[in-house]
Amino acid sequence: VAPNSPRKMLTRRQRQTLLPQSPLDDPALLADTNAVMDHLFCREKLWMVPPTFLDGQPAVTEASRAMLVDVIVDISMAYKMHDETVHLATTYLDMHLACAPVRRDDLHLLGVGCLLVASKFEEVHPPEIDDLVDRFSSDTNFWDRDDLLAMEQRVLHALGFTLSFATPAAFLRRFVGAPKLGGADPLPHLAAYLCELSLLDASFVAFAPSLRAAAATCLARAATGARPAWPRALAERTR
Repeated sequence: VAPNSPRKMLTRRQRQTLLPQSPLDDPALLADTNAVMDHLFCREKLWMVPPTFLDGQPAVTEASRAMLVDVIVDISMAYKMHDETVHLATTYLDMHLACAPVRRDDLHLLGVGCLLVASKFEEVHPPEIDDLVDRFSSDTNFWDRDDLLAMEQRVLHALGFTLSFATPAAFLRRFVGAPKLGGADPLPHLAAYLCELSLLDASFVAFAPSLRAAAATCLARAATGARPAWPRALAERTR
């Protein structure tokens, strides 16, 4: 499955607002972020998707899962959602696939359902259910309002109503800051793009979210000519 083009992904980055800078650049923020970082590192150890999470899903392949992630990204772009919402929805998807069987006919609906739950958790204005049905249900993947509400309940039950997870986006925002609207610095945009590309590959669930964010940060710094590519402050921050 071909991933989204870099131009398409970077355009979405440039539409984001309310974007904090890296705490590494502001010592006054370090004390406030240390407790948050401790919490994130603790959360990621508690909730890791097993690498064999697709073994019990005869109707789901790595390719079909990648297509679902693509659906999540496309719908999130239509509503200008935040990065964290996309990462959280993908985490919900993988968690659901790890513990509950899914029919092939329900895959598209599952992706939309996971994004709906994530948007209600992360977004100020999540999409309306009727609007989702009107815009994204089709003859090929048909579902109605009742189907989407039922899938939302299935996702919540599969997650045990646990909705807060440590995602690569949560760590990345604290490693390099988030991309600024119209910002000239390419590093946050590239790091966010690399981090999102990792969502398409099911094998990346074997790596902790903090490690994926750290790898994206290091690669983005090296690609944009930042020296050193892995400074001591980042090494300490990423643990």
